[in-house]
Amino acid sequence: MHLWLYVCVLAGPLSSDSLCRAHVECLVCLYVPVLTSGVFIAETLSVMAQVGYFKWTKRRSATGQGTRLLRMAPLHHHLELSGWGEVRVVAALTAAAGACALMGVAAAAAGRAAAAAAGI
Repeated sequence: MHLWLYVCVLAGPLSSDSLCRAHVECLVCLYVPVLTSGVFIAETLSVMAQVGYFKWTKRRSATGQGTRLLRMAPLHHHLELSGWGEVRVVAALTAAAGACALMGVAAAAAGRAAAAAAGI
């Protein structure tokens, strides 16, 4: 984004407008799917963190025993083993997914509004 100012000065308005358009499209195309799939990303990252931490502690341990970061690898199983009921886990993750979806819709609307305000 910081190079955009140099392009405005050196290449003129035609090139800077096309770069601005490309930047807005990248914003909408890249950030919105990441925002809307926050729960799925959290589940995946919890598995990767569990495996990575277990392997790291196993290598560092004198006995060769690894320790776990979570009680069970996917986040929803960890929550169930922590005492949450299945209905509560589903309700909490559904609410989190809804919040992520609203953030994604808001980000898409903001990106399109910024593009419209810039006349792109």
